[in-house]
Amino acid sequence: MTTRCGNGQNLLDEMRAMVGPGVPEAVLDFYLESNAYDLPQAVSAYYDAQAVEKNSTPVNQDDVDSLIQKMKEFLGDDVSAEAMEFYLRQSGYDVTLALQLCLDAQTSESKGSQLAAQTRRRRTKTTTSKRTITANSSKRKSRGKAEDEKRKGTKARTKTKTKTTTKKKKKTKRAKSAYLFFCDEMRASIRREITEEREQQQANGDDEEEEDLNPRSMMSKVSKELGRRWRSLTDEEKKPFVAKHLKAKAKAEAEAAAAAAAAEDEDDNDAPSDIPPSRVLSSREAFEILNHVP
Repeated sequence: MTTRCGNGQNLLDEMRAMVGPGVPEAVLDFYLESNAYDLPQAVSAYYDAQAVEKNSTPVNQDDVDSLIQKMKEFLGDDVSAEAMEFYLRQSGYDVTLALQLCLDAQTSESKGSQLAAQTRRRRTKTTTSKRTITANSSKRKSRGKAEDEKRKGTKARTKTKTKTTTKKKKKTKRAKSAYLFFCDEMRASIRREITEEREQQQANGDDEEEEDLNPRSMMSKVSKELGRRWRSLTDEEKKPFVAKHLKAKAKAEAEAAAAAAAAEDEDDNDAPSDIPPSRVLSSREAFEILNHVP
């Protein structure tokens, strides 16, 4: 049987109102489908069939029983004899048409039952889903409230804690090495020598393969030359720079010792005293002390 949309159902209701409520839905649907859902034509075909049935030669009950028996061979005992006789009358005692009407009616009822069952399952599933969502939402809300209260409690406890100031210890400066003192003394002269050598090469036209002396390349050349000259010095030539290093080292150690002593004094001053804090005496207590009142 063809599945009806909303418009088909409206046509079915209109046709039932025109032909009467006693006609089965499968019969009405059969005439609508046979006439391409043309309502006037379907109603006309129905009344024509009724007229043919009335004007036809009466059928003996034995013949009717024989036709019902033939229908039972196809339908079994699921359909009552009265229903089979009704469909035979509607079809003009055409067994083939009567069988089709009966099968269409059964299909319609079966689909209706299936749709009802599916609707019940969907409603049950929707209700279960709503309950699950509501339960999960309540759990999340409770968990969120608990976390908020926990955070508020943590903040309150943090505020009541005594604030302590952490004093950063000053790092002791390291003394310059002998090599750094040598670099401080020789860097300017080496830079000047490299610049003069570069200018001389440009004047002689020998700078074709030389790269431009940008600040980075100049720094690299000066560093390489400083390292080369330091390695070429003898121990005797390094003595002045070693002496400067030792002097700077002694000064740094003295400053570190002074800083450590100052830090210890500050820690002692910050330490809690065993003497209880003084309090303001009341006028009566002051009078008793001054006058030696027991």
